[in-house]
Amino acid sequence: MSNPIFVFEGVRVATLAASAGSVAGYPTLNLQDDRHATMWWSGGVTANQTFAATFTAAKNIDCCLVAHHNFANLGLTSLDIEVSTNGSDWTQVASLTNFPDPLYVAFTSVSKAIVRLKFVKGSALSDPPYMGLLYFGTRADLPLYNNSPERGLQGDAVIAESMSGLRYASSLRADRESWKIDLGRFKVLDYYNFLRLLRAVNGMQYPFWFCDMDGNWHFVRFKKNYLPLVGKGNIIFSARGIEFDEERVGIAMSLPGNYTVPAPEGSIGELPPEE
Repeated sequence: MSNPIFVFEGVRVATLAASAGSVAGYPTLNLQDDRHATMWWSGGVTANQTFAATFTAAKNIDCCLVAHHNFANLGLTSLDIEVSTNGSDWTQVASLTNFPDPLYVAFTSVSKAIVRLKFVKGSALSDPPYMGLLYFGTRADLPLYNNSPERGLQGDAVIAESMSGLRYASSLRADRESWKIDLGRFKVLDYYNFLRLLRAVNGMQYPFWFCDMDGNWHFVRFKKNYLPLVGKGNIIFSARGIEFDEERVGIAMSLPGNYTVPAPEGSIGELPPEE
């Protein structure tokens, strides 16, 4: 079982630099749009090449997350994460030899303005590295308290029967697991870190990464203003697939023969009124 973990500080405001350059059409700036499909692609297979993010001022950094990458295919000895104050003197904070996607690593917090990935190999890499999402910053790592977070299967399917006796089901969305986090149980630091997450993404359509209690990572994007939910109550959200928008995704009726058609507009498990 894993603690709920939230990673939300990306490289939107950083200056990005790749030591081997970039392939045309895949610039470093692609890592600042928070999308999987747009990638940075290295311009070569140079050994020990680096990818650096320089922030406007020193910031606390205790984790890194990379998604949509090919690091497992590069023949790396290791992927090192290094930080610096001046861009000349580097301190290693993590060294990885396993490269899942997404790749996440936490380390002792440091306050630095420059952080980089170093692709370590004694000879040319097997392929040019690429990645679609990059996050450096401070995570919100929430302890597991008694009875919280709570997890359950959330669904809204409704079964109805027509006058002819045909039964059908309709649903706004597919069933999904949901996590409810009780803010009243937070310690002061946990509460502060979670508020930082909400303030960072609220109303901005910025995504964040969420690790559930099974250790699975989800890419989450809110498109509504969620800050009014913060208070003495609860924050409730759901993870569905790789990315989700908290809005209706359509209504469908499941009919005999595995044939699915759209439900009448405005109906939720009911037939439209007769003319």
